[in-house]
Formats: sequence, C-alpha cells, structure tokens
Amino acid sequence: MDKSSHRNEVPVLVLGTGLTSLGVVRSFGRAGIPVYCVSENLGFVAHSRWFRRPPGKIKTVGGTEELVPFLEQLPFDKVVLMPCADNWVSAVASVPNNLRQKCLVSQPSRAVLDLLVDKGRFATALKENDIPHPATELLDSEERFSSIAESMFSGSFLKPHNSQVFHQHYGVKACRVSSREDAIAQYRHKTQDGLEVLFQEYVPGPASNHYFIDGFVDKTGSVRAIFARRRLRMYPVDFGNSTYMRSIELDEVADAVEGLKRFLAAIAYRGIFSAEFKFDHRDNLFKILEINARPWWFVEYAARCGVDVCQLAYRDAQNLPIPYINGYRVGVKSVHPYFDVNICMELCRKGEMSLLSWFRSWAFAQYPVLCYDDPLPCFNWWRRKLAERAKKAVS
Repeated sequence: MDKSSHRNEVPVLVLGTGLTSLGVVRSFGRAGIPVYCVSENLGFVAHSRWFRRPPGKIKTVGGTEELVPFLEQLPFDKVVLMPCADNWVSAVASVPNNLRQKCLVSQPSRAVLDLLVDKGRFATALKENDIPHPATELLDSEERFSSIAESMFSGSFLKPHNSQVFHQHYGVKACRVSSREDAIAQYRHKTQDGLEVLFQEYVPGPASNHYFIDGFVDKTGSVRAIFARRRLRMYPVDFGNSTYMRSIELDEVADAVEGLKRFLAAIAYRGIFSAEFKFDHRDNLFKILEINARPWWFVEYAARCGVDVCQLAYRDAQNLPIPYINGYRVGVKSVHPYFDVNICMELCRKGEMSLLSWFRSWAFAQYPVLCYDDPLPCFNWWRRKLAERAKKAVS
C-alpha cells in the first residue's frame, strides 16, 4: 500500500508479545503508521526499530483486566487495537460501548469468538455446517467412553475446550491416549484439575499433510484476501508448531478454501483469520483443526509474500476502502532455525535427510525473527535463547 496515503494516520496499539507482535509491529512500521506496544514483558519486540511505548501516564498493561482503565487515559482521539493473543482478543471484545468511537477494531463478535475458542462448540458448529473435521466426541462423564469404538483409541487424544488455559496448565496442546483405560484415567485427571476436554481422533499422516489458509474478512462479510501455505516440518513431532513451510497455490487446497469460506459466512465472521487443516488420505478430505481469530506467528511471512492482513484490518476498523488481494508469491520458504534444527538433526540421524538437503531447505528461506531492515530483535532473541540453554546445561 502507498505510504503517502498514511499522512496524519490513526495510530495502532499492539496488545501481546512474542513473534506475532513483532510481525504486526513491522507491518505497520514499514507502512509509516505509528505503532505502540503496551505489554509488560515484550522481550525482543522492544528492540524493533519501530517499537514505541504509548504516551500518557500509564505505559504498560500488566493483564487484560487493566485494559479498559488504560484505554480511557490514552491521549488519542482514535486508535486501532490489534490484539495478538487469544486472551487479548477476548479483552478487546469486552471493551465497553462508550470507548468504541475511540478504540477501533476489526475482529469477530464476542459470540463468534466464544464459538471458536471453545473447541466443543467449534466441533458442533462444524458438524452442523457439514465441514470436514476429525471425528470428535464431547465428554460430560466417564461413561461416554463406553460408546466409543475400541479402534478409535489408537492414536487419538484428549483435546481441551480452552486451548490457552490447557497449555498454561500442562505445557502441551493435547494429550495422546493409548487405550480406553488410559483415556478414562487422563480424563479423570483433567477434570479434577477443573478443565473440560473432548475426545478426538488423530488424523494420520506426516507434518507435510498440514495446510494453513490465512486471510481477512471485512465488516460486510467479503473475503478480501486468502493466503495458503503448507507445513513441511514441525517440532515437536506431535502437536508442535511449524518450523519449515512453503507458500502454495490456492488450487492445491481448493476444497479446503471453499469449505472455510462457507463456514466463515455461516458464523458471520469478521477480521483476520488463520485456519489449520490436515489432509486425510483415508478419504481424501482436508479436515479443519482450528481457526485463530487474530494475527498468527507467521503473519509477517504472509505480508512479505504479498498478503498483509494487518493493513486490511487497519482500514476495515476505520471504515476505509479495502482492496482485494488477488495474488501472492508462491514457493516462498520460511524456516524457524532454532526449532527446525531439532527435527532436522533427528531426520539426519534416521537417515531420512542428508546434510545437503538440510542446507538446501534453509537456503534463500525467510526467517521469522531475522530481517535486514530490523536486525536488533534477532540478536536479542538469540542472545536470550542461548543464555537459557547455557543455564540449563550448567544446572
């Protein structure tokens, strides 16, 4: 987008930290839009050349409960809020009406957010709209396991209704089960900890069977941008994050795109989205796993490929004209070397990868923290990670 169009632009307030926030800061910084960050522990994000603390007496927000008092004292006539984590998306959805003229947003309604965050309700909505998804059983008691076929327990898992709370509690996204007895024991443990879980089949296949469809829907329900990428490696191997991926043609995932568009229209979705699918070779269907209603880890990667959803959300929040993004760079690789090295070493030990193919996969790829026009976050990130490893080695 033309930077000259952003004279006297409305500032952006980034809520959250980590890789997602860094990508959002860079998106707006490169466009010449003032961008402010308020989270307390920003880490390497605070080293970006475009990082700023907001004006006013309060410079940071320690938690979501402090958001409204903070927004009330901000000396801006208008500001666009850009939440970068599920808890911040929820907090922004709860901003009272008297601040809506000042604090502008482009995101789903509270009802839609609740549906997507609660994996039980999400699974029910997918079934109602005939969207392919893994077989799922909602659990309200241990007796429900008796109605599940024995063959289902091999490789399946217990998945939380609320992923963020579950991850904070156990440090994982889901828990594998090996048998009916194991599933019941794990279910009992999770419910005793006050957590709701569901039973879901594991769609077999390697990391390369995972596909992501990201994009943006404006306030009228029109899909303004679609970006597709394919995961090639992930770590940890089970329920991990992408470490190596490539942008792909939409035609490769045409069925997934059609189903996703239909579902987003059915729930009256608005804003940035990132949907994960896994291709099931047993029935040749792309099965949806989840939808994130916010920017994601690799939002900057999408922007560098030509799909800057942050700019679209910025314009939608202000009721400005929004362009359609009809194309992007295909075949662009992205690698997160700190995590990808783990799986690459494992593949080399197994003889499934050579050092040459490892080098080729990293050559000419984009790196999520490293950017030549904003190098300091990368140096700070690596310094912290190496210090953590050294501390663990010593202890």
